[in-house]
Amino acid sequence: MLFYSGALPVYAAFAIMVLIGTYIKNINITNVVLGSLGAVLVHWLITDIDPWLQGTMYAKSFYGYGESLIAAIPFEKSMLLGNLVYGAILFGGFELAKSKFPVLRAGKQVAV
Repeated sequence: MLFYSGALPVYAAFAIMVLIGTYIKNINITNVVLGSLGAVLVHWLITDIDPWLQGTMYAKSFYGYGESLIAAIPFEKSMLLGNLVYGAILFGGFELAKSKFPVLRAGKQVAV
């Protein structure tokens, strides 16, 4: 199912998360952690708008939106842990690969 009632906020959140990732130019632990935190924050704030506005569990007020956000904390904690682990594996793995395979280094020409 590509499109459903809550698809727009989810796709918007993912587009913004990809945009956050494109701004990570200098790969280091701080930037990867900040990018992971930013992606989780964007996902948390945007994707919980639909259950709050369209659902019946939460009041249609800022208090209700806060309840929706609080209910999502366990899911966002898991997302943060996943982002940190996979970010470390992917970014760290690529940095390790660049040190072993010079062809992966940007701007470097390797004699053939």
